[in-house]
Amino acid sequence: MSEYRDAAFYVHLITTADPFGNEVRIERDDPAEEISMYKELHHMWASEWADTPHASAKLASLNADLLRRDRAEQAKVHTTAEVIDAFIRDKRAALRGQPMKELRSGLELFNHFMGDTPFNALTKAKLREFRDAVPRLPARIAHNVKLKTMSFPELLTVTEQNGLKRMSARTVDTKISAVRQLLKWAVETTDFIREDLSGVLKRKYVNDTDNQATSPYKAFERQHLKNLISSYLYRGEIPTRMRTMSPYRFWIPLIALYTGARLEEICQLYLQDVVEMDGVLMFRITPDDDEGVGKKVKIKTLSSHRSVPVHSRLIEFGLPEYVRELRAEGQVRLFPDLGNDNAKGKFGFDAGKWFGDTMRKTIDYEKGQGYCFHSFRKNFIQQLQNVTDVPREVRKALVGHSVGDGDVHEVYEGEYSPAVLKANIEHLKYDFLDITGVSWADYKARLSAWKGLTGR
Repeated sequence: MSEYRDAAFYVHLITTADPFGNEVRIERDDPAEEISMYKELHHMWASEWADTPHASAKLASLNADLLRRDRAEQAKVHTTAEVIDAFIRDKRAALRGQPMKELRSGLELFNHFMGDTPFNALTKAKLREFRDAVPRLPARIAHNVKLKTMSFPELLTVTEQNGLKRMSARTVDTKISAVRQLLKWAVETTDFIREDLSGVLKRKYVNDTDNQATSPYKAFERQHLKNLISSYLYRGEIPTRMRTMSPYRFWIPLIALYTGARLEEICQLYLQDVVEMDGVLMFRITPDDDEGVGKKVKIKTLSSHRSVPVHSRLIEFGLPEYVRELRAEGQVRLFPDLGNDNAKGKFGFDAGKWFGDTMRKTIDYEKGQGYCFHSFRKNFIQQLQNVTDVPREVRKALVGHSVGDGDVHEVYEGEYSPAVLKANIEHLKYDFLDITGVSWADYKARLSAWKGLTGR
């Protein structure tokens, strides 16, 4: 709630920053004196803020600072919201960005569940009730006006009766983890509760038959892919209505179609990751930084670290030429227009929004039908699945799924050679797609014409 603070408030708190830019408060030596200071500030600012905008939020912020220091006050009865405020204020310097956003989201859900129940009236039975209810809740409650106003019992009922999509196992884990952190803090750092109740919530959540028995993603239909290839990205004039165009729009759907790679895996590629290995041009999905450029990547799992051959179609489309152009410009990343300075901290953030908001209409599918950028991954796997000459283990190695069942034989196995992977990925064909004329050179020519018409 720092946005509600006035400058004079910070003067009283004597706030500074360390050499690394982290917020540092100069604590008073005498805890009693510090608490007295906060009480004095509260009295002063309560009257000062009385008729100002966001008065209640300002006071809540001040109360939280006082509450997380005054152990005598913590022993009294407090609402869950008050304890959460104090917890968030205690964590604000250590957690920022997405981690703080996820923490707040989980705690807001818990506060919704608790309602008027005092925080120190929590019981293991109450926590078990919360733990068992969360996996049965609908997804994206905060984004639905009607769902946000419903009680927990109402949410469970409407989800069951209407067959609403439920939270993923990862989301359930994130929200319950936030409450576990709160409970540990409340007993280990403060005196809000006397017993550590967090063990009730210690469980690994997985998708079960009642939550998500099958993947929520569908492979694109043939018509979807035909719509994509016949779009302005690959044929005809680029519409003048387009506000911006970038090379990633041409390349990432094609790379996804011919590698099965995830969106973030593609968008965060560096030029050093398009490299020859044993005479085979490969995409390296790895944190290894051979050129020392300060490589920043996020890779989902250990099995996701892999090298994937560049399909001959991508070579025909002009990928090597594109890479050479970027190197000549002094670039270090395959898609320099994509940055990770966003709420998610992901290179694929802008590309994902573009694909989901704009290309969705061109490909012609509606939201909520199971189609999205991840559908390319399913297309890749299913196309290779229908080629009997490609072993399942090779398919899994290409897309970064765990290979084998961990038996003794697997322990002695190494990675597949580039030659073996190349021979197998070349079985991938989309014979129903007319890719005649699709090329990087053609795209550049059409892009040049578009810039001439739009003045961009």
